[in-house]
Amino acid sequence: MALRALRLVEAFGGGAVVNPGNLADQVEGGVLMGLGGALLEAVDVAGGRRLNVSLSGYRVPGLPDFPEFGVGLLDRPDQPPGGGAGAPVVAVAAAIATAVAGVCGVRRGSMPLAPDSRIPALR
Repeated sequence: MALRALRLVEAFGGGAVVNPGNLADQVEGGVLMGLGGALLEAVDVAGGRRLNVSLSGYRVPGLPDFPEFGVGLLDRPDQPPGGGAGAPVVAVAAAIATAVAGVCGVRRGSMPLAPDSRIPALR
């Protein structure tokens, strides 16, 4: 069982916004990458051996995992334009971990966030 994000909003400021539609798409892609690391992607190990050695055994996010999503773009015409693909990845896991801690009262120190015996509300 995996946790699932239902709604996610990311505000992004990356300099002058030249093409808002393309930048919003880049931000969405970065958020989906961050969502994978936060909730789904795991290297399964048992007895010192990796259990999911191929992509067929490694869970990455797909369209059904994508939450309702909103992007807010901060246009900074005084700054040079910058891409938005990598930076949005960073905040996703921290935001989700903070939300889970707020609900369950327990902060996890590893990813992906998954149900375990330390967090009864996630079992």
